[in-house]
Amino acid sequence: MMNSTSGSVGTNNSYTVNNSTNIAADRTVELWVMCSINIAISLFVIIGNSLILWTVYKVESLHTVTSMFIANVSVVDLLTGFVVISMSVTTDFIMPLIKDTYTLNKQFCIARTFMLAFLYGLSLFGLIGIAIERYVAVIYPLRYNSLLTVNKAKVMIASIWLYILTISVVMFIDGVNVFQAEQECSMNNTLNRSYFTFIQINILVPILVIVFVYSKITWVALKHRSKIICQLASVDNARAVAYKNEHSIVKAATIVNVVFIIMYGQFVIISSVRSESEWYKTVWDVSSAIIRLNSGVNPWIFGICHKKYKNALLFALKIKPNEVLSE
Repeated sequence: MMNSTSGSVGTNNSYTVNNSTNIAADRTVELWVMCSINIAISLFVIIGNSLILWTVYKVESLHTVTSMFIANVSVVDLLTGFVVISMSVTTDFIMPLIKDTYTLNKQFCIARTFMLAFLYGLSLFGLIGIAIERYVAVIYPLRYNSLLTVNKAKVMIASIWLYILTISVVMFIDGVNVFQAEQECSMNNTLNRSYFTFIQINILVPILVIVFVYSKITWVALKHRSKIICQLASVDNARAVAYKNEHSIVKAATIVNVVFIIMYGQFVIISSVRSESEWYKTVWDVSSAIIRLNSGVNPWIFGICHKKYKNALLFALKIKPNEVLSE
């Protein structure tokens, strides 16, 4: 997620800092095309996540613990659309086209690195929050209401924000940031090696946790779903019916995480290659755009794969009547 090569900050490419000549001359058309694509992605991210947040706000039946975690990720992705992609478009495309340079000063480079680390970290750990909520809902349905109350969910979300803010703000300390004038504005040039390794660990561990949790959820759903439904029905038939409906949320959340791993996986592979050739710069721009696109696909996955969210969205937009929410 925040791995970088060839002068990049996370998903931003700054191939050379002192390249005062002809950056745009050979890539003018490509820069304009990629600039337009990234602006479109930004709008896609903002619109999709705004719709999810509006739906959760308007539809009272979505005022649940599940929706709290989903809304948290949507807030982060919305900020990504407004802040991160806007900064990327400015530095990666507009500056080369207007000023013919990728050069950034130290303060701006560190600030951009901070926003990337902070928001992408929140997004990743936010997915862990969704995974844990789904784990409790599927594995311990009878204890769900006691294990995951609204207040506990708020504490979990606040803890995620506090932890990511704490580990990200450290980069403003001299010595942790080692960026020097005339260097490329890349993650590994901006941060010292120990801290950069720490950031990488904070990417790898959550991904492994997410894979483990959803593997466990899938195994239980396949092997013990019928048994759990029978147990719930003996206690409360309404809970048994609700548990059956949990399958669509699990399906949507699983797809979200699979798409996440694919989109970030391709970037990890591409970023492991170092090249100054023109074709690599093009591949890098496309790879970076794919990562930014990830912030916009989640709302549509939930809208398509989860009937309740789809109906709630249509109701919030006044496309369908209130009756659809009870279907």
